[in-house]
Amino acid sequence: MQLLQNAKLGKEYIIHKVLIEHDELLSTRLMHLGFIEKSPLIVINKTPLTSDALLVQIKGTQIALTKQESELILISNSETTV
Repeated sequence: MQLLQNAKLGKEYIIHKVLIEHDELLSTRLMHLGFIEKSPLIVINKTPLTSDALLVQIKGTQIALTKQESELILISNSETTV
């Protein structure tokens, strides 16, 4: 498992866990956008050089996340997840 921020471009992953306990607003926002355990996602793009933003596709929708948000999402490779 790894943080979404460290994911490779073009690869499909499975969300393992969203690591938010004390920010209910952010947790609810991510859940409504589809960031739920066992949901597949694909990393579409990263900001060049700084990697301050990440573009992912989840359930057919492309969503931009900040570096801080992507560091709160734990993922695993889709091939190793059942």
